[in-house]
Amino acid sequence: MAFRHELASLLLIDGPLRHLLAEAPDPDLARYLVLAHHGRLRVQVRDPENPGPQNPEPRTRILGLEQGAVSAIPPMLGQPATTLTVDLAQFEPGGDRSWTRTVRQLTQRYGPFVLAYLETLVRVADWRASGGRELPG
Repeated sequence: MAFRHELASLLLIDGPLRHLLAEAPDPDLARYLVLAHHGRLRVQVRDPENPGPQNPEPRTRILGLEQGAVSAIPPMLGQPATTLTVDLAQFEPGGDRSWTRTVRQLTQRYGPFVLAYLETLVRVADWRASGGRELPG
């Protein structure tokens, strides 16, 4: 089962690091860009080993993250140590907090091309940061 750090990052900013979104002009857009920045996860988040729609049971595990699991998060990015409790409910089909619904609303608001452009900017910034290159000043 493949672990995707993008999913864990989204759960962090949806949970104990939620305050980081307080000044974002569009918190849902910021959340989308965190999840989509490698181009693997966008509209639907599902585990290849437990795809979901044909299985009526709620998914308790997606991409290496287990519902209700508690993990200690060390200090990072100037933030103190915290704890993450995994909540996968937004990735279930339907419901008020459905991730797919959130992305559809973003697509209606910005259009698919603007979302793709913004995702590309974040992906290139991630490549540059991962490569240790300095950004032009």
